[in-house]
Amino acid sequence: MLSSGSHLLAFIRHTHGTLALLQGLVMLLPVLLRLAFSARSRPAFQAVLWRHFYAHTPVHTLQQQAADFCRTSIPQLLYTAAHQQLAHHQSAGHQILIRSHAPGILLASWCQQQGFVLIAPSATIRQNHYTGELQPTVSKLSAHFQQYPPQQGFAYLASHIPESLAQHCRHQHHLPLKSALRPVLFRTRAFWSPLLYRALQLLAFLLLSTLPFSISLYFFGAHQINLPAEPLLLLLAALSIVWFFLHPPAPSHYLRHPITLSGLFFLTVLLLTSFSSTLPLVSFKYTFIALLHWWVFFCTLPLLFHDRPQSWLRPFTWYSIPFCLILCYAWYQHAQYNFRIDVSVLTARPFYFDHALYSCTALLLLGPQLAGIAQRSSSRFGHLLLAVMLIIGLYFSFSRAAWLSTIAALIGTGLLFLLKPRFWQFMLMVVVGSLTLYFTTPILIQQLSKNQSPSKTESQADHLQSALNITSDPSNLERINRYSCAWRMFQDRPLQGFGPGTYQFAYLPYQRAADMTHISVTGPGPHRAGKGGGAHSEYLQALSESGALGLSAWLAIIFAFFSTTLRLIRCRIRSIQPLLLGVTFSLLTFFVHGLVNNFLHHDKIAALFWLLLAALMHLDVHQKSAQTA
Repeated sequence: MLSSGSHLLAFIRHTHGTLALLQGLVMLLPVLLRLAFSARSRPAFQAVLWRHFYAHTPVHTLQQQAADFCRTSIPQLLYTAAHQQLAHHQSAGHQILIRSHAPGILLASWCQQQGFVLIAPSATIRQNHYTGELQPTVSKLSAHFQQYPPQQGFAYLASHIPESLAQHCRHQHHLPLKSALRPVLFRTRAFWSPLLYRALQLLAFLLLSTLPFSISLYFFGAHQINLPAEPLLLLLAALSIVWFFLHPPAPSHYLRHPITLSGLFFLTVLLLTSFSSTLPLVSFKYTFIALLHWWVFFCTLPLLFHDRPQSWLRPFTWYSIPFCLILCYAWYQHAQYNFRIDVSVLTARPFYFDHALYSCTALLLLGPQLAGIAQRSSSRFGHLLLAVMLIIGLYFSFSRAAWLSTIAALIGTGLLFLLKPRFWQFMLMVVVGSLTLYFTTPILIQQLSKNQSPSKTESQADHLQSALNITSDPSNLERINRYSCAWRMFQDRPLQGFGPGTYQFAYLPYQRAADMTHISVTGPGPHRAGKGGGAHSEYLQALSESGALGLSAWLAIIFAFFSTTLRLIRCRIRSIQPLLLGVTFSLLTFFVHGLVNNFLHHDKIAALFWLLLAALMHLDVHQKSAQTA
C-alpha cells in the first residue's frame, strides 16, 4: 500500500465534493450492506458507486477529470515514505509496477507521467460511457512477471503476495509504507512481521485510551503502580524493542534533529546524576520511567502514524475522548457542591488527584483539537465538540495556574506567529525580558506582599487575582517554601544535585519554620493528594535534583522547541500551519505551567508532552522533505 484510503472515494470527492459523496453513500447504504457479504465485495462496491456517480458522464470528460485528479490529489494521498521508496527504486534503475484495485483510469495519467507500469482493472465501455464493471488483474500481473528472472523483485503489500507470484519477488514487505519512521526494505518473509506491527497499533490505542482512567495503587508500603497504564506501557516498550531490533529504521535526520538530541541529553543527565544520587534506587527507578516514557511516546508511537500532518491528530483524539468522559464525571461530582471554587480540587479523583493536573492535561489536548477544527475534514465537528468540552473543563477546574498559562500561551503564540522572529531575535528578546524581570523583582515582591486573600465567597475574578497573593494564601506560601528549599538544595550540591526523584525526601530538612504553612509536611511517605512531593516547578525540580546540568538539559528541550517552531512559522507550507499552531500553543502552556507545577513524571502528562514534541519534529522533517521534493 502506497497511499491512504480508497482512490475511488477520493476521486468521487474530487469531482462531486464531500457533501455529494456522503449523500450518495447514505442513499446506497442498503445496497452496500448487502454487498458486504458478497464473495466479490470490492468489485461490486466499486461498480455500484461508479454507476451512481458516473453513469451519465462521457468517457472524455472522465479522462479529463482523472488527469486533474492525478495532478492535484494523488501527490497528497501518497505516503511520504512511499514517495521516498519509489524515488529510491527509480534512482537504482528499477522498473516500478503499480497494482491497484481501483479502475485504471484513475491512476493512468500519474503512472504515465512517473514512468510506472500500471496493472489495474479496466472498466467496460458502452456507448461512450464507463459501466463500472471491472476485469480482474491476476492474469495481467502473472504475464508481466514472466518477462523477468525469478527472485529479483521487491514487493510492498498490505497482505501476503499470491503464491503464483512469490517466486518472482526476493524481498516481500507486507506492511504499507505509511510510517514516518518507516522500516525500509525489510529483509524478511516472516508472517509475524505484520502481526507484530498490528499488535503495536492495538497496544498504542489501548494505552492512550485507558491512560486517563489509570489509577495508582500502593503495595508493600510505599511502592506504587498505575493500572492499567504501566503494564501496557512495559509491554508496548518490549514489543517495540523487538520490532526495531528486527527491522532497524534507515538512518535519517530524525536522529540528528535538535528535539531528539535535547531529549537524549535530558535523559543522559538523569542517568549520570543517578550515579551520584543520595538515594540511588529511587533515582534509577525515576530515570527508568522517564526513559520508558520517552521511548514509547516519542520514538515508538511515531512508527504507527502516517507522516502527513493530519494523521497526527489521531493519538490526541484517542486520549481526548476518554478524558472528556472523566470531565463529565468531574462535573457531576462538582455539581453536588453547586460548583464551589474551593471544591474543584477534589472533583476528578481518583483519576486525577487535583485540578491542576487535569487542567494541565486539558491544555495539552486543546491545541491539537483546535488544529483539527481548522483542517478541512469530515471530522471537524468531532474536534469542535472535544475542544468545547476541554474549554469548559478548563474553566470549571478553577486552576489559577492553568488560567494564567492559557493567557500567557495565547499571547506568546500570537506574538510568535505575527512577528515571525528569527531564533537570534527571539533569544535577544528573552535576554532583555530576563534582565528586566531581574531588576524589577524586588519592587514586584514588595507590591505582591500587600495582597490579601479574598473572602470565602470570592468570584472568579477574585480567584484569579489571588494567584498574586503571597501574604496569606496557603497554596502560594507553600510554593515559596518549596522554591526556597530547592534553592538551598542547589547551593549544597550545585553540580550533581541530590538525584532524580529525590526532592520529595531531600527537601524536608531544608524547610524553615518561618516559611512553613499548615499544608507543609515533615515526613516522607505517601501523603494526602495536594500535600506531598515535588518542588512545584519543573525548572527548580531539575535544578535541585540534577544540579546546573539538569536545568541546562531542561532548558535545552525548550530551546529546541523554540528553534524548531520559529523555523516552521516562516515556512510557506499551509498544510502544516494548523497543527503547528495547536502544538505550539499546547507546549507553551506546559512550559509556562511548569514555572509553578511539576507534572512531567506523571505518565498522563508525559505521554502528551513527548507526543507533542514528536509531532513538532515530524512537522519539521515533513516541510524539509516537501521543500527538497
